[in-house]
Amino acid sequence: MSIKGSSMIWGASVLAVVSVLAVPGAARAQADAARSETPPVAAPSAGLPASANTAPADAEQQNREIVVTGTAIRGVAPVGSATVNIGRENIVQSGVRDAGSLISNMPQGSSQGTTLANTGGRSGGVNLRGLGNNATLLLFDGHRTVTQGVQNLIPDPNTIPFGAIERVEVVTDGASAVYGSDAVAGVVNYIFRRPFNGAELTYHYTHTIYDEQAVDGVFGRKWDGGGIVVAASYKGNTPVIQGTIPQLRADLSRYGGLDSRLQGTVFNSVGPNGALIVGNTIYGLPANLNGRTPTTAEVLALKGNPQLTDLSDYADYYTGRAQYSVVVRAQQDFGTYGDLTLTGMFNRRTNDAIGGGDGAFQNIAVAIPSTSPYYVAGLGTGSESVVYNFRLNNPGRALDRHDFENTRNVLFDYHLGLVGDLRFTASGGMGTSTGCAVCQPQPNTILTSTIAGPTTASLFNPYQQGTQAGANGIFGVFIQNSHNEMYDFLPKIDGSLFRLPGGKVRIAIGGEWTRTYYQQESDYTLNPTTTLTTFRYTSTHRNVYSLFGEAYVPIFGPDNAIPGFRRLDLSGAVRYDKYSDFGSTLNPKFGLTWKPIDDLQLRGSYGTSFRAPTLAESSFNVVGAANRTFIANNLNDPTIPVSNTSNGTSLVLVSTFRFTPLKPERANVFSLGADYAPHYIPGLKFGVTFYSVNYRDRIATLPNSAIALSSPANYALYKNFFTVAPQPAGCVNGSVNGNPGTPQYATYNPAYLPYLNAPGSYPPTTANDCQLVGILNAATLNLGRVEQSGLDFTLNYRHDLNFAIVSVDGAFTDILKLKRNLLPGAPMYDALDTIGEQVSKRGRFSLGLEKGAFNGNIAANYIGGYLNNQTPTVNGVKLPNQNVPAWTTFDLNLSFTPKVDGTSMFAGTRLTISARNFTDKAPPIVLNSLNTQNGLPTAVDLNTHNILGRILTVEVSKKF
Repeated sequence: MSIKGSSMIWGASVLAVVSVLAVPGAARAQADAARSETPPVAAPSAGLPASANTAPADAEQQNREIVVTGTAIRGVAPVGSATVNIGRENIVQSGVRDAGSLISNMPQGSSQGTTLANTGGRSGGVNLRGLGNNATLLLFDGHRTVTQGVQNLIPDPNTIPFGAIERVEVVTDGASAVYGSDAVAGVVNYIFRRPFNGAELTYHYTHTIYDEQAVDGVFGRKWDGGGIVVAASYKGNTPVIQGTIPQLRADLSRYGGLDSRLQGTVFNSVGPNGALIVGNTIYGLPANLNGRTPTTAEVLALKGNPQLTDLSDYADYYTGRAQYSVVVRAQQDFGTYGDLTLTGMFNRRTNDAIGGGDGAFQNIAVAIPSTSPYYVAGLGTGSESVVYNFRLNNPGRALDRHDFENTRNVLFDYHLGLVGDLRFTASGGMGTSTGCAVCQPQPNTILTSTIAGPTTASLFNPYQQGTQAGANGIFGVFIQNSHNEMYDFLPKIDGSLFRLPGGKVRIAIGGEWTRTYYQQESDYTLNPTTTLTTFRYTSTHRNVYSLFGEAYVPIFGPDNAIPGFRRLDLSGAVRYDKYSDFGSTLNPKFGLTWKPIDDLQLRGSYGTSFRAPTLAESSFNVVGAANRTFIANNLNDPTIPVSNTSNGTSLVLVSTFRFTPLKPERANVFSLGADYAPHYIPGLKFGVTFYSVNYRDRIATLPNSAIALSSPANYALYKNFFTVAPQPAGCVNGSVNGNPGTPQYATYNPAYLPYLNAPGSYPPTTANDCQLVGILNAATLNLGRVEQSGLDFTLNYRHDLNFAIVSVDGAFTDILKLKRNLLPGAPMYDALDTIGEQVSKRGRFSLGLEKGAFNGNIAANYIGGYLNNQTPTVNGVKLPNQNVPAWTTFDLNLSFTPKVDGTSMFAGTRLTISARNFTDKAPPIVLNSLNTQNGLPTAVDLNTHNILGRILTVEVSKKF
C-alpha cells in the first residue's frame, strides 16, 4: 500500500471516531464483559508476583472479576490455565514506569532478548520464560497491533502512555488455539482505562545513571451510553556514555579480564596519532608529524606500542531518547443497533546516539601502496596500512546516530446482540510503523584503498592530525528505512447454547483475516563515487485466513455440586490457520478446572502452539553480511589454528546469509496447577503450577555462537555450522583495500570468494584476512528443539489489622529442566543454569502496609546463581569456569495521598517516592565471551543482571 493510500485511511479513521462521538447514546449502561469492564480483584501489592486466576467461569456472576485474555468466550476465564492480573494500583505501587519492565520483572518474565536495557533504550518487547520475544503474544485491549523494527519484527509495549494502562493480564500458557501465531510461552494483554469523568496529570522524575522526566495526562468523560478517554505522555532521558560504567570499558584488566583495546591487528580505538600495520606487526606513530611521513627509525622505535584510546568513551550504552505517545478510546452504545468502541494509538520515538558503534570512525584502515609518498620503507614487503581515527581528528564533524520511528494503530470492536445471549462481534484494526532504524554516518572504506595514492596532489594525508579537506571522502552515510503495515478483521459469534445442571454451555466460533506488509530499504554512499545507492531492498506481504471454535462445558456447578465436585469445568478450542506463503496449521487446546472442595482448585491444560516466521525472517534480502570476528579457540586442533596466541582466539568469518526457506516453529504445552485459599484464614492464597514446553524447529541464529571453538564439546555441537577453511601459505591480505576483485583476493581460500561479491557484505577491517581459519554460519535457521519444564509458586495474603492493612505477596519460579539441540534429531544437551540461558530460580517477595494516607511496600528481587562456562582467554590462559552467585536486590516504595476535603488544593493528589535496588547493590562480575556492548566484551551479564544501580523516582499525581 502506498503512503498516500495509508494517509487517506488514517483520515477516514479520524472521521469515524468523530462520527461515533456525535451519535447520541441509548440509556442502557455499558457492561462490556468481553473486555472485562467489571473491576478486577486486586492483584498482589508488589504488582508483579503471579497468582493463578480463580474467577468464576459462569457468566451469570458478573459482579466478580472476569478475565478474558486467553479465551474467545466472553464471561469465562481460560479454563485450566494460570493467569496473572496486575491492577493499576499495584502498577503504581511497584515503582516500575515502563510497560515492558512490568513483565521482565516477573519471575516468569525474562530480560533475555529485546528489552530497553539491552537495546540501549531504543525498543523493547516481552519475553515469558526466556523462550524469546516472538514466542510471547503481545496484545493491546485484546488486539494485535503492527510490529516495529527492521530485522526483529516485534510489537513494543512501551509505545503507549503509561497512564493509559488500567491493568495487565498475563496467561502463562500456550494459546495458539485461540490467537494463532506467537502464543507459545503465553499472552500479555495491556488493558486500557475505561471512560470516567475527570482528569489526571502525573509528573515523574527518575535518577539513575541517566536522568528521565515524563509528563503523563489522562482525560475522561462519560455521557449517556458512551464515553471517551484520552491519554498522552512525553518521556525523555539523557544518554549514558558506555565508558562511564567500569564493567563496560574496553580494558577489563582491573577485573582480571581482557584489555580489548588492541587484539592482534584489530583496534578497539586508535589514538589521534594513528598506527601503522605491516602484515601482523603493529607500529605506533610519533606525535606532531604535521603531515610528514615518519622515518623508518621513528616507526621501529614504536613497534608494538601504538597510541590507544577506548571506544567506550565515544559510544552510548543508553541512548538519549524522546517519546511522544497518545491513546484515544471512545465508546458508544446504539441501543438495539449494538455498541462500538474505537481506539486510536500513536507513538513517535527518537533516539540520538553517540557514535555508530563497533568503532565506526575510530579505526579507519587507509591502504598505503609502495608507490605512495606515505609509504615507510624497510618494514617489509607489500602494502602497508595506516589506522586513522577520523573522530578525534575531526572534532567538528557530526558523527552521531539519529533514529526515529512513528507507529499508528486504529482498533475497533462492534458488538450486536442476537438471539438469547448470543452476540455477534466484529473487531480488528490496522496499523503502520515507519522509521529509520539506522540513520548514521559511516566510514567510506571503499575509498581508503585509493585516497592515499601515488601522488600528493589533493590527497588525504594519513599523518596529518586535525581536519583536512582530503578526509571528506572518508565520510559516508548509512540509512536503513523500514515500513510495516497490518490489517486485521475478526468476526465471531459467542454466547450460551443451552443449560446443563452445572451451568450454561457456551461457545465461540469465528474467523480472522490478517494481512501484513513489510518493506525495508538500505542505502549508503559507501562507494567510489560517494553517491547514495540502494544496496538492499525488500517488499513482501502475507495473508492469513483463520477459522476457530471454542466450547466451555460446566459439568458441576453451584446447582448440582456434590462432595468431591464443587465445580468441574471443561473447555476445548481449535484453530485452523492458512498462510499465503508457507502452508497451514491446526492447533487444539483442552482445559480442565476442578474444585473438589471450596478451598481448593485444581487445573490443567494441554495444547499445541506455533510461531510463523516473520516477514523479515522469511525474506532473503533483509540481512546478510560476513564479518571477521575473533572467537575463543581452545580446541588444540592444528587444522583450526589459533590466530592470536595472547588471548587464545581465532579469526573467523561469521556469515548471516540465509539460503534456505524457513518453516514455522511448533510446540506442545502442558500445565497442571492448584490454588488453595483456606476459608479459616481469610485473605490467604497459595498457588503452584507445573508447566512443560516442548518447542521444535526454533527460528533463531546460533545461540552463543562465540563459543563454537571454545572446547571440543562445544565444537561437536557447532561442527555442522562451521566450515574449516585455513588460508593458503601464499595468501596476501586484501581486507584493508576494501575493493573486492583486486588481485589480493585471488590468493584467498576459494571458500571465502562467494562472500566477496555481495554489496556491503564484506566490509574492510584492520583484521588480517590471512589469519582466517573458517566460516561460521550464523544465519537465521530452524534450529532444533528446546525442552523446558518448571514450577511457579505464588503466595498472597491481605489482612486488616484495624489500625492498618498488611499484605504479603510472593512469586517464585524454578525451572527444573532446560535442554536444547541445534539440529532436528541431534542429541539434546543440558543448558540449565548456564550463561546465556534463563536463570532457573527467580523470585519476588514483598511486604506492604497501608494506613490512612500512607501506603508503602518493600520488595526483594532474587535471581539465582548459574555457571559461567564461557570465560575468556587472558594472556594465553583461559580463565576457569565461574559459579556466578545469586543476586538479591531490594525495592522500596512509599506514597502519600492526603485525606482532605474535596475543595482543598491537595484533594486527589498523590506523592510517590520509590527506590529500586535502594541499597545500590552491584551485579556480580561475570567475565565472559558472550555479552558484548558496541562490540566490546563486558564484565557483567547484561541479559541477567541490571547495571543501572539504584533507581530513584519521585512522582506527583493530581486528579481533577
